[in-house]
Amino acid sequence: MKNYDFVAKEIFEGRRIVRKDGLIGFVDESGNEVIAPQYVRASNFENGCSIVEKRVYEKYTSKEEMIIDKQGNVIFKTKKCSISRINESFFKISTTDFDIDYIGIVNSKGKVIVPVEDGYSSYTYYSECKIFVVEKLGQYIIINQYGQKLKQLDGWGYSDVKVIDEHNAEVALHGNKQKITF
Repeated sequence: MKNYDFVAKEIFEGRRIVRKDGLIGFVDESGNEVIAPQYVRASNFENGCSIVEKRVYEKYTSKEEMIIDKQGNVIFKTKKCSISRINESFFKISTTDFDIDYIGIVNSKGKVIVPVEDGYSSYTYYSECKIFVVEKLGQYIIINQYGQKLKQLDGWGYSDVKVIDEHNAEVALHGNKQKITF
């Protein structure tokens, strides 16, 4: 194994984190370098993906966050957002603009399910039916795992949107609960 400053004891999905000169990379179970140290932050692999961060030196120093596969191929990349894991299949992309947080959702293949540019401020994920409910300014949209909008609830007065199954949800409209189908 190369001369690293740090070698993690734990192995996740056949990859172990290593550090050299303050940068993070990955080796396989035999200690062979798979991804050269180049990141300032990296998560362990889960479902074939790791969240990593690079420092980018252009006119000023900024960050570039990415989702990579176990060979180091970039699945998704952003310079203006932060990436965090929702579960084994989905990632939350978030940014702050004028003290308002906006979110987006990307799957583990890099497909954008909910664009961060759409201005949604919160989400709820229903794992049993793989459906998201996203919200912005009192508007709720029910979206499936492929990014298809199943139902849009416009106007003020909607609250407490809860998905029951793949085709039904319960919502409160002006405090009155009702079932909707999509």
